[in-house]
Amino acid sequence: VESDTSRLNKIASRFSLIGSSPELRVGQLADVVGETVSYLSDRLPSDIQIKQAMGAVATLPMNRQLLGWAFENLLKNAADALEGKGGRIQVTAQMRPDNEWVDIRVADSGKGSAPHLVKQVFLPGYSTKKRGWGLGLAFVKRIVEDYHRGKITVEESIPDVGTTFLITLPAAPPEAS
Repeated sequence: VESDTSRLNKIASRFSLIGSSPELRVGQLADVVGETVSYLSDRLPSDIQIKQAMGAVATLPMNRQLLGWAFENLLKNAADALEGKGGRIQVTAQMRPDNEWVDIRVADSGKGSAPHLVKQVFLPGYSTKKRGWGLGLAFVKRIVEDYHRGKITVEESIPDVGTTFLITLPAAPPEAS
């Protein structure tokens, strides 16, 4: 019960941050991704493997709650794309050569999407699922682009092969690390 109460408080806190100007603090991307992967790994079917390779990534200015929520949405969508058949989800991150940006990829071996549908995935209300409101990826886009001054795109989506999302976030200046 205590764990469930804590989780509900976290969800309520996340929603309260939407529409405000959340504070960004310098933090480790690997910590946020690791916490999210750990939380979901215990809740997803055992035939879904989530792998992560963070590389030598600098610190980022971030709101941990919101960024964690964005990764949770992406990972849940990736798991749903596997359609109960098992498969893999890979989260990778690497610094760009300029050391000013971090590229993060979330890739799955799921159903993928037809090219004409890829442009719609971030629109509020768009969903391929039977349940839900189609707000998850719209929230992810807002969290990444509006709050963290980054960019998110569907880098690749191939029907019956999988989808890769690319998130680019600014690295913290060296003196902030």
